[in-house]
Order: sequence, then structure tokens, then C-alpha cells
Amino acid sequence: MATSDSAVSLPRPQAGGHPQHLTVTLLGDFWKGHPVFLPTGALVDMLSLLGVSEPSARSALSRLSGRGVLVTKRDGRGTLYRLADDVDRLGARGVHRIFAAARGDALQDWDGMWTVVAFSLPSGLRAERSALRSSLRALGFAPLQDGVWISPGAFSPAVADALRGAPEGTVSAFRAKLEFPDSLASRRAEPATALEELGERYRQFVEVFSPLLDKLEAGALTPAEAFVGRVTLMDTWRALYHADPQLPAELLPDDWARPAAGALLIAAYDRLGPLAEEHCRTLLEPFGLADEDRPRHYVSSDVLTA
Repeated sequence: MATSDSAVSLPRPQAGGHPQHLTVTLLGDFWKGHPVFLPTGALVDMLSLLGVSEPSARSALSRLSGRGVLVTKRDGRGTLYRLADDVDRLGARGVHRIFAAARGDALQDWDGMWTVVAFSLPSGLRAERSALRSSLRALGFAPLQDGVWISPGAFSPAVADALRGAPEGTVSAFRAKLEFPDSLASRRAEPATALEELGERYRQFVEVFSPLLDKLEAGALTPAEAFVGRVTLMDTWRALYHADPQLPAELLPDDWARPAAGALLIAAYDRLGPLAEEHCRTLLEPFGLADEDRPRHYVSSDVLTA
């Protein structure tokens, strides 16, 4: 099911580094709003620092091109790649939501109203049903029961875009206040085990990336480490964001680790930027990019105030 945002098939979010995800994160990180054609060799070199072998990197580029995520052009005997325009645009909107969620914006001053999406798709439309669920989860919805998904957030243009791709007459959306039971605390919109697993992933995020920030603040972090750390940081957080239904506090465990993890993401991401950009430029020096096409870092406030 394609949405009006993009007709491409983006790689599915998952935990752990994945060559396709790392490629998209890398290009979105340093060329946001300015997709640039990069030689295959440049991308392979950058991905190799992220633990991706040359065959895996070339395979990822080929697959992303086939999905329409990357645009290609020939340069003599070589191939150049850049993010497709609609992917760059969609990615910019997604990064805004990611940083807003890390900051906890969606959970502040919640008015008790839910956005409810109810759908019933015929059994022959399994792919469309799966795509709709994926889109809803990426937008902060969680399943309340079969075919009923809820979010504490407002009904946004992004939600409307996601629903337009469903067959006519199969989806309804409305805003509602829960009347019975008085609270969903006894009936979480996500199974308790799923929330426990997600909470543990947030705690692991803090454990893994806190030493990186400590090392940076001690002046002991190299540009190469900053480059790897920043891309890995965002790639890891993106998977967490897509797994998190962004529920209000009343539905979450008391020791929920997302606030600490979100604060760490923003602090580390912003402070790693200059060193990471420095190393990325060093890696690309042999490829003779024009100055306006060289990598540039941005920080969370650039995105949140855009």
C-alpha cells in the first residue's frame, strides 16, 4: 500500500544495524534536504566503517535502487547514487517526529482524547493490511484489539496520508474519549511483555551510548569514532521509535526508560555532529565533491524548529 508521501518501498525498521538502513540513515544524516549523487566507492568506504562488508554494501545499494529509495546515474563505467526526492522529503518529516518523540512532545499536556483507527480488510488483502499496520505503528499507534488501533496524538496529515491508500470503505478514524473502563491501565494497548522488552531496549540504549558521550566530553573521541557513533546512534534510535507506540504515562511502567534515552539521543547526536562531519569529509576527499555537495551535519534544534 503506497501512501501519498512516497511510492517507494522503504526497508522495514528493525533492531540492530542493517546495510540498507545504515545507508539511508547515512545519506539522510549528512545530505538532508540536499540529495547528492555519490560514487559507489564513496558509499562503500563509509559503510565499511559501519561494519558493512563491500559485497553487502553493494547489495544494499542495488536493492535500495530497485525499491526506488535511491536514484542512480552512470558516470563512465561507474554508478552514482543519491536519495530519491520523495524519500528525502519523507525522511525529513520522519526525523522531525523522531526528535519530537525523544523530547516527549507528544505526551505533554495530553487531553485524554484518543485518535482511533478502525479497519476491516478482506482476507485477500493481507499485504494491504500489513502495510496499514506498519504505517500506523510508525505514526505512534498501538493495537487495542483486532482491527482497532489507538494513539494519544492528534489526527495529523501524516495519518490521513497513511489511510488514503486503504481500499474505500475499509477504514474509519475518529477522536474519542474512553468512557469504559475508566482507565486503560488494566488493559494496556500493548502486551506487558512487549513493553518490558521495549523498556529493556531503551535501557540498553543508555548503557551503550552513554560512554560515547562521556568520551566525547573528555576530549578523547576521534572523528572516526564520532562518525560511526552518530550514524549508529540514529539508526538504533529509529528502530526504537518505530517499535514504540508512544503511549501516555498512565499506560507505561513506572521505571520507563524512554525519557533518559531520549535526552541522551539529543545530547549525543548534537555534540557528535562537528567531529562526525569532519571525518565524513575526510573520507570523501579523494572523490572530489564540490563544496556545496560535501557532507554537513545538523542538530536536533534545526529539525524541531523547521
